[in-house]
Amino acid sequence: MAKGKTLVVEATRYPLDEFKVKAESLVARLERVKNDHEARWGIRRIEMLVDSSLRLKLEQQMERVFNAQKERDIEKMEKAVNGMVKGFGVLDQWALDNNIEQPSINAVEWVMQDKSVMVVVQTHADAIYYQQFRPDVGNRHIWSMEELELLLQSDIIKDIIKAKALLPGTRMVQVTPGGKTGFDDWPDADVDLSGGIKEPLFNFEHARMMGGVRSR
Repeated sequence: MAKGKTLVVEATRYPLDEFKVKAESLVARLERVKNDHEARWGIRRIEMLVDSSLRLKLEQQMERVFNAQKERDIEKMEKAVNGMVKGFGVLDQWALDNNIEQPSINAVEWVMQDKSVMVVVQTHADAIYYQQFRPDVGNRHIWSMEELELLLQSDIIKDIIKAKALLPGTRMVQVTPGGKTGFDDWPDADVDLSGGIKEPLFNFEHARMMGGVRSR
């Protein structure tokens, strides 16, 4: 829609501003319609598929909403909002008439320690669609299988893959070298193991017997 502008919703102040109260209600209605449309089809997805003349009409209609709000003309704003609501209806109908599919995305979500959400999807297109439907998830935490394949090609990850293949059930854990969850927890390695270890993170002796990872 119109670029570089934002519909403003302010907290209620007294004495009461009748225009602001009515304008907030109109803005809320338009936002609901817009959000419902985008939940079905994606953010601006249908708008980018229709012909340029229809897209221009939508831009112009939204411009009327902004101008009416700026001029504090509630009658004009109500008409403009009604027109924009009809515009979203036109986009919905266009999508149905042209058999536009609503994206079905297979995604695996994981809540990380910092409470942000990491998502793994199958393709790059799925990543784009997912971000449109879940704008609350930062793009930095949305990964496609293609991207993960590239990460797995790094030397350090290849070593980890070998270890996991050698010892089924092995998993990666976070360690801090020198700390109580670091190298001092690893038996049979070139570090100070004073104090004893109850539950070592990695059994090098077993790995040696299996012909795998060896300590120096």
